[in-house]
Amino acid sequence: LDELEPGDILATNDPYLAGGSMACHHTGDIITYLPIFHEGDVVAFAALMVHHLDVGAMYMATRGWGIDIWQEGLRIPPLELYRRGEPNGDLFKLILNNTRVPEVIENDLRAQAAACQVAGGELMAAIDKYGRDVTLQCFEDLMDASERRTRAEIAKIPDGTYRHTEYLCDDGAKGGPYTLTVRIDVTGTDILFDFTGTDGQIAGPINAPLSATYAAVYYVMRALTDPTIPSSDGCSRPIHIIAPPGTLVNSQFPAACYQRMVTCHSIVDLVMGALAEALPGRIMGDSCGCQYNYCNAIHPQTGRRVMWGEVVAGGLGARPTKDGISAMACHVTNCPAPSLEALEVVSPALYLRRELWDDSGGAGKYRGGLGQVLK
Repeated sequence: LDELEPGDILATNDPYLAGGSMACHHTGDIITYLPIFHEGDVVAFAALMVHHLDVGAMYMATRGWGIDIWQEGLRIPPLELYRRGEPNGDLFKLILNNTRVPEVIENDLRAQAAACQVAGGELMAAIDKYGRDVTLQCFEDLMDASERRTRAEIAKIPDGTYRHTEYLCDDGAKGGPYTLTVRIDVTGTDILFDFTGTDGQIAGPINAPLSATYAAVYYVMRALTDPTIPSSDGCSRPIHIIAPPGTLVNSQFPAACYQRMVTCHSIVDLVMGALAEALPGRIMGDSCGCQYNYCNAIHPQTGRRVMWGEVVAGGLGARPTKDGISAMACHVTNCPAPSLEALEVVSPALYLRRELWDDSGGAGKYRGGLGQVLK
């Protein structure tokens, strides 16, 4: 902290900082941190994670198959993207020299930094209005309130041990199946997720860093608890996770991890499956998981390399009292499906067909959501 100055913005995208995997989820996610100063002290940080289009990996946007982290693009240790409010030209040059779409990345990085600056200004306005002590106490009170309300929700789950297993049937390179397993222990207002028994990390990009596993578990708990609870660190305090190092849910250097979402989606289904016994009538079925449809090419009119596509919308799992949602990117992906017209505007491509895939949701009183046909 004593090396930071007002206006500095740090950037990093390295999943393996500090010897573990509790940093970025993968190299495409660049996180920026703006220290917020008041009377010479750092009182908070404004932070933002942005998934960037291309960071210079073996394949554009690392949509291909990599077997280690060195194939997944430029890794940035925590460095100053901005110094005292001004762009660090040397770091910008290094990043832009390692991407296929430098204009896009430069614009996105500048926009990301500006967002942190706006957030920092808004917090300073609050401190100026209410005072530093009151503002910082509000932070603590908000987290404490979220913790109390989350613990009250966990207390509604019957104490006990709940287990479930899910399989990753295909890793994208004709490997698998791989096993994910969890034991959930509910004790009063605390809940423990133990992934012991999950298969080891593989020579491929579906390994989940520990930070991604935490995110998937936190997501499920937010989905199953009162949605009016403010999302803050307090929500995570009653949640405890055991994830053995070197496994699919806690990858270790130098494992590839760009497609960790494949595992994260299955973690969501895994945890929900384990809690189905404890929360009857509240758990949905397995969903479509992680699907991508991305292409890149040289645009015939501009001569520039372009990338287009989408996180493919599939069917969500059936719900206890109704069908699953059709053609939607589910759970931790949380991305909209762009219109074909919009994709055609920005890409040298012509789409022929998009429609719901009849009967793809399966049979049952309540069916899963329908997938789609896309050509």
